[in-house]
Amino acid sequence: MLSRRTFLAGGLAVSAQSMFWHPALAKHKSAAAAKQGPHVVARQDWAPAIAPAQIGVTDRGICCFTDEYGRLALIDFKHVTATKPLRVLGQLGGLGKKVIQLKVIGSRAYIAVLTENQAQPQLELIIVSMDKPEQPAIASRLVLDKFSEITSLTADGAVLCVGGTTGSGDQLVAIYSNPKPGHPSEPAFLSAFAAEAPVVALDLQNRTLVILETKETSQLQVVNLLDPRTPILKKTVPLEGEFTSLSRMGDIVVVAGSFEIAGKQSKSGVNIGVKSVALTPVPHVVSQIPLDPLTTVLDTAASRGQFLILGDADQETLLISMSYDKMGVLSRTRELENTKLKPRMGQSCRIAAQDRNAYVATGWSGVQVLTMGNLGWSATTNYTIPKYAASSIAFWQNLVVLGGSDLKLYDIAQPDKPLLVSTTDFVGNTKTIVGAGSYILCLYKDQLTLRKMQKLDEVVATLKITGSEVSFDAIKQKVYVLQNSSDKKTVVTKVQAYSNSLVSEQKFEFDKAYLQAVASDDFLVVSNLNDVALYKVSAEAELIGTRHFENLAVRDIAVTKDNVLVTAIDQASKGFLLVLSKDQNDLKVLASLSLPNDGRAIAVAKGTAVIIGQADGRDSAVVISLKNAGAPSIVSSMNIIEEAAAVVIKDETAIVGGRGLEILSLA
Repeated sequence: MLSRRTFLAGGLAVSAQSMFWHPALAKHKSAAAAKQGPHVVARQDWAPAIAPAQIGVTDRGICCFTDEYGRLALIDFKHVTATKPLRVLGQLGGLGKKVIQLKVIGSRAYIAVLTENQAQPQLELIIVSMDKPEQPAIASRLVLDKFSEITSLTADGAVLCVGGTTGSGDQLVAIYSNPKPGHPSEPAFLSAFAAEAPVVALDLQNRTLVILETKETSQLQVVNLLDPRTPILKKTVPLEGEFTSLSRMGDIVVVAGSFEIAGKQSKSGVNIGVKSVALTPVPHVVSQIPLDPLTTVLDTAASRGQFLILGDADQETLLISMSYDKMGVLSRTRELENTKLKPRMGQSCRIAAQDRNAYVATGWSGVQVLTMGNLGWSATTNYTIPKYAASSIAFWQNLVVLGGSDLKLYDIAQPDKPLLVSTTDFVGNTKTIVGAGSYILCLYKDQLTLRKMQKLDEVVATLKITGSEVSFDAIKQKVYVLQNSSDKKTVVTKVQAYSNSLVSEQKFEFDKAYLQAVASDDFLVVSNLNDVALYKVSAEAELIGTRHFENLAVRDIAVTKDNVLVTAIDQASKGFLLVLSKDQNDLKVLASLSLPNDGRAIAVAKGTAVIIGQADGRDSAVVISLKNAGAPSIVSSMNIIEEAAAVVIKDETAIVGGRGLEILSLA
């Protein structure tokens, strides 16, 4: 009994015994037995599909990044291995309309955002507590009513500093109290002073605030904040150049940008380099050094006695590392070559570092993790953001494949500890995948391919065919490919699947354009927005019955031995489950059940249905008893993984695919 997304229930050459879980699954039933009723067994989130625009690292080495649109993610890159995939520890949304600045210090994220007030947009400072990475929470919010633009922020201990432009166009640095962790309260305004030029960067350590100001030429303002209510200017350091980035380690500050270098003239007429400034005993410039071959500085960071400079050179993004002596004199580290990074494709590029790891965020290009070794910095992990959630699932024994923007193979021999085995990129745009025993079928725009599940990167067979949907009849070992014709009809091609070939057998034409199909035991159910039809397929396709829904839109379909099941929504996006009779010409509606979600996908097996969907912005799974098909009843409902779009049932377990993998116990 299969749904459109539950196509794998048998195999191309699979015995009845292979229809049951891998024996190793039985060893772990006792752990789940403590919980009664449907519940979550395991969940592996994929990293969110957000482009990291700002990045930082917590004191525990957890990477924190935000996109431009008010979303934050915490990801553990440090413990990624071949057998231990990248983990999304926590996510937080709704921070604001746009994220402007992010500063991660300790276990807190300080975020300047633009929010939409009822009257007009306003700037706010949000402090996010990350003491529990799995549950990042907003600790406090502060309206920054003194500013019209925020250019930098920093914090240290009990003091918080914000720099930017006021509504009248003045440059301002404001000092606030920094609430203690565990004591929720708003930062309190302590003092403010005018900056002489636009504030580019702020850094606060040991009550010494360093301000990088730039307007045609740059300078450093070094301010004593021993008493934050009475800031005292210690020194102004002219930098004789235009600098755009600042990093600091203790009493040594490094600024990167452009300036004149005696006896040196670059091809572009601009010399890119760094200068170091010692803050003690009196702030002063110590050294300067060019950054050949960089033509642009993108960002800087500091870690383990090194300063890291991120920049562009001849359409490449490079990382240059600098060491310094006890006086603050800089020297380039001896590396075989400058570390090349993945192309940033026009996206912004930011870097954060801690200990021996550096994290480079490049928008939709993803995050690249670098590790410092004996030969310098080298890339260890390339994380490409999954742009699409899984839209289909196939499984066989203890293997599960999620199909989205790529193919992800999981081993669920231990259901509570699913293991990501491999990730295989698609060549071309795939429409969907379906399971066929130990194989999967991948439908592209103009071809159908067959792959062995354990070797997803190898194509076993290819059939040239144009289609929009594919279904596999596990009982009869037949494949059906749907193609909509220009005259609003549907051509269905029946394909025989062998272990090394795909052979087209017959074609049938239906008088309506159908969008989806599910096949089982020579029955083929097809549907479009408002219609469902049931066919018996042999030498011909015999129409058994149809059902038209005037005020409902069909979302998904499934078929059992006696019934056709339909999920649909009304004009208010309210979800319903409809149970139809297979022995009636008009597919008589036997029962209708109101759903707590919008019924995006359905799976059915052994008198139980699992329906996934959304309601009020949350994804949920609804477990329904069909023991009495004329009176289906809701057994349980639970929140599930984001963007859930596919579900399958095997024995007493449901597997959900969306922006990750989730396994549910139905017992």
